[in-house]
Amino acid sequence: MNYKVLKRLLLIWGYVAGILSAICYGANAFCKVLFNSGYDVGTVLMYRFGLGAALLAAYIVATKGKFVLDIVGFRISAILGILFAISSFTFYHSFKLMDVGIASTMVYSYPIFVAALMAIFFKERLTVRSTLAFIVAFIGIAELSLHSGTSTSALLFDHGLTPLAKGLIVVIISALAYAIYIVVVNQTNIKRVPISTLTFWVLFFCFIGIATGAFLEGGPTAFKLPHTPLHWIVAIGLAIVPTLLSLIFMTISTKRLGPTPTAILGAVEPVTAVIIGFFTFGEALSLRLFVGMTLVMLAVGILIFKRN
Repeated sequence: MNYKVLKRLLLIWGYVAGILSAICYGANAFCKVLFNSGYDVGTVLMYRFGLGAALLAAYIVATKGKFVLDIVGFRISAILGILFAISSFTFYHSFKLMDVGIASTMVYSYPIFVAALMAIFFKERLTVRSTLAFIVAFIGIAELSLHSGTSTSALLFDHGLTPLAKGLIVVIISALAYAIYIVVVNQTNIKRVPISTLTFWVLFFCFIGIATGAFLEGGPTAFKLPHTPLHWIVAIGLAIVPTLLSLIFMTISTKRLGPTPTAILGAVEPVTAVIIGFFTFGEALSLRLFVGMTLVMLAVGILIFKRN
């Protein structure tokens, strides 16, 4: 096969993987099914990461893959697991403070942090096209975040902040942790580790962190099993779609495109969450939400479709 054709196909695969990662990550919205049934954040995340790590371990064994990492890879995987645990824990908490669609659009502020980190620490230059795509996506996010359908079903802090303000705080923490995760994947030798091996150890360390936090907060009651077949389906689904598939596709995209384009492609994630929120949980879908989603998709189009 011609080298230029192969290079173009790999580039296209990077874009497709970035979009698929965002769509899969948007499926996190289904965790609200468990929240509405009385499960707490730590318990749900243990299902997500524990089952995800177990399923991936079975896949690695079946395909005769490797679990072994060197000391550096082991440390970086631990850091990535902690970052992903922080991002996921705060992200899921935000679902208790606002609609899943609004929370998902606000967490998409992470491209701002990715671009800032790359520019400050790695002197990455933003292209005109990437900058334009980011601006359009940011306008779309602003439209979505100003939507008035925010719920106030739970509180995280007791310091006089409104539920929306509390939700914004935890979402910003989630976005920053996720941005650092993307940068670490791109800027370290961990990129050379097989995707399945890297993903397994990230999930393993993430599970350890979440389980420790859940036990300290709720004791042994945090380790309860799902009660119904529906709860089992949701728990397993969270382990596969927004966890395994999203992480694998995100790693592929980051390796092919770099962290900033991958971050911008993540704009598809809030659109997915808004749609799930509307059809599954009856969350409002207004003209402002429609305009915001359209602008976000336009930003992705600007990034992908080039004349060359």
